[in-house]
Amino acid sequence: HHEPSARVVGGLEERDRAVAAQWHRRIERARYEADLAERRYEAVDPANRLIAATLENRWNEALQRVAELEDELKRFESKALRTITLSSKVHSDDGVPKEMLWLRPHGIAFVDATHIVVTSEVARRLLVVDIAAGKVERALPTPQGLLHMVALAEDRKHAFGTSIRDGSLATFALDGASPPHTLPTGKGAEGVAVAPGSGEVWVTNREADTVSICAADGRMVTHVLDTGEFPIRVAFTPGGTYALVSCAAAGIVQVWRTKDRTLAHTIDLLGEKTERSPMPIGICIEPEGKFAWVACNRGEWLAVIDLTEWRILDRIPARKGPDGMAFAIIAPPTVPR
Repeated sequence: HHEPSARVVGGLEERDRAVAAQWHRRIERARYEADLAERRYEAVDPANRLIAATLENRWNEALQRVAELEDELKRFESKALRTITLSSKVHSDDGVPKEMLWLRPHGIAFVDATHIVVTSEVARRLLVVDIAAGKVERALPTPQGLLHMVALAEDRKHAFGTSIRDGSLATFALDGASPPHTLPTGKGAEGVAVAPGSGEVWVTNREADTVSICAADGRMVTHVLDTGEFPIRVAFTPGGTYALVSCAAAGIVQVWRTKDRTLAHTIDLLGEKTERSPMPIGICIEPEGKFAWVACNRGEWLAVIDLTEWRILDRIPARKGPDGMAFAIIAPPTVPR
């Protein structure tokens, strides 16, 4: 599914470049009009005070228009799509700095409006990225192989990363002040999410068919839940009342009550069971907690789930291999007139 993603990104970048070009042309016209207004003001006879005052006002208005357009362009450019290369300068054995690429980025989470954390599966690193500056601020090492998914702690100063290969959870200090603490959770640890309010860390262990519930500091497994086959992702409803767990091989989404850790609902995605599991993976819950979308990787569709009646409302066709999703309210780019 990478090629369609690349085409989408390329199309969005091309759109943003076209919009930015329109802004630049509009600013050029505004500057020309301001220059013209200035020349007219300079050419007028100072003795004709009324005309001079009128032309001066028009000049000031033209300058103000240029400043407004330049500010609007800066706001647009701060939101425009761009690609960030995940790399850092590191010192080799001979002391010569070289650029290191952090390959196979996978899990991603926002720390704040200008920073994200990204896992690098190959490099065994959790990357702290300044998206405003477009650079990697820190590359935090971990002993884990195949660091996969990541979630932010409630204090937003720590992050939790799962290793499918090691079956473990790492707790990172994002300032890099201390090395990560690793905790075994179960074979095939993959999905990870932090429960709102309690700060508990839920980890799906896909090869063990369990969910490990860890303390908020990530240093102890407090409970283990038996799930459907191949639990792969977990997501919480707003407020943390329920945890949704997608079980890829079973073709179901399990809904767990977080307060007493009991199974509340099972949503079957197999229909009349005349087909193989559609392989539900990614889960996205909208901010009001009324609906969820589940990416069915093999089925090539998204299940729309009603979170009040706990049933499938619709199927949205997708392309090959849908997986990761996110919810955003995005205003269309402003095009200057």
